[in-house]
Amino acid sequence: MNRFWGELGKAKAAPRFIEEKFNPETQRFTIKVGHKYVDELKTALILSKSIKNTPIIIRSITTSGILKKAGERLNLK
Repeated sequence: MNRFWGELGKAKAAPRFIEEKFNPETQRFTIKVGHKYVDELKTALILSKSIKNTPIIIRSITTSGILKKAGERLNLK
């Protein structure tokens, strides 16, 4: 995300990985971000090609204004 947004853009968007909303079996997770930065977050995640030298593919499944609703859509806790 730093490469796409830079430090200032990342600070404004304030993305936050919600650990309680991670399902290790399905590898689905929730990221909280300011509503003005949803499209930028999706783009930054799509441009991510690896984590610790492990190739990855990240897809956006749903967006929601309410974390509880997003968790229900993804069958998370």
